[in-house]
Amino acid sequence: MRRACSGVRRFRRFCGFALDGGALDETTLCRFRLAAAQAGVLEACFAEVGAQPTPQT
Repeated sequence: MRRACSGVRRFRRFCGFALDGGALDETTLCRFRLAAAQAGVLEACFAEVGAQPTPQT
């Protein structure tokens, strides 16, 4: 996940991480996930992602 996050500009912008910063370390990702869970937005985020339509092949 660390490599994926460092290269995904939209994710970094959404999370408020610097776009020109280095790769995020595991501690940063864990703290972000914990803060999102404690704020009650993690489940809503997963629900929104899960509700997105899937592409037809």
